[in-house]
Amino acid sequence: MNEEYIFSELYGKEHLVEMNNNSGVYIYGFMDEKGDKPFILYYIGKGEIKKRLTSHIQNLLCGNSTIYKEEYLSEFYKYYKDLKKMNISNDLTGEQIYFPIGTIDSVNWFVNNYDKLRTHIEYMYKNFKFAYVEISDDYDRANLEYHLINKIGKGKLANLSMPNHTKEYLNVKITTEDEGLLTALKKYENLNID
Repeated sequence: MNEEYIFSELYGKEHLVEMNNNSGVYIYGFMDEKGDKPFILYYIGKGEIKKRLTSHIQNLLCGNSTIYKEEYLSEFYKYYKDLKKMNISNDLTGEQIYFPIGTIDSVNWFVNNYDKLRTHIEYMYKNFKFAYVEISDDYDRANLEYHLINKIGKGKLANLSMPNHTKEYLNVKITTEDEGLLTALKKYENLNID
C-alpha cells in the first residue's frame, strides 16, 4: 500500500493554544530555541493531538516524565534506564537525573529535589517542539504510529512500548517543509523521507 503523510512544521508549545483537538499522529522532541542545535526526536504518539501533547508537557512539569541534563538530551536513548533497575538516589550527577518510578518515595524525592531539577525541567519545557499530521481514521493513525516507531527503532525513542499492530506499510512516504524536522528524520535510513 502506498501512503503519503505530510507533517506540519515544528511548533513550540505556544501553538497548542491555537489548535483544534483533531486526531492524528505527532512527533515531539526538543530543539534549542537559539537554533544552533538540531531537533532531537524524542517520542511518537497518536490520538487527540492537542490533548496528548498537553499531557506530555504536564507530565514533564509534574515529575511524571524522565528528566535529562541538557548535554545528554541529544542522545537520551543511550542513558534510558530500565524501570525495574531504578533506585531513588540523591545523586544528581548522572546523565538521566530523574526517572519516575511511580512510588510515593519517587514523588517525595521529586518534590524534595525540585530546586536541583528545575534548570533541567525548564530547559526541556522551553525547548519542547512538535509536528503532526491529522488523520481521522483510527486504523490509519495506529498503523502510521507503528510504522514510524518500527522504522526509527524503539530503542531510539522514549516510547516505552511498541504499539500492537500488524499492518506494515511498504511504501510510506513522509514529507515536511520544516528543515529541522526533515534533518532529524533523515538520520533514520529506514524511513522514506522526501
